[in-house]
Amino acid sequence: MTCSLKHEWGHNNPLNATDTSGYFFQMLVIWAANYVAAATATTALGAALGHALTA
Repeated sequence: MTCSLKHEWGHNNPLNATDTSGYFFQMLVIWAANYVAAATATTALGAALGHALTA
């Protein structure tokens, strides 16, 4: 299906496919926070293991 009109995907209503509850944005922020926390923990663990193995 190709969209030849600007708002055809939303049945000619651009507000039809919006997230008025903010749920998507909230989940995006939580996902980003978890990603940063996991990356930080992995980096800290890797540094600690590297230090322990060279000591």
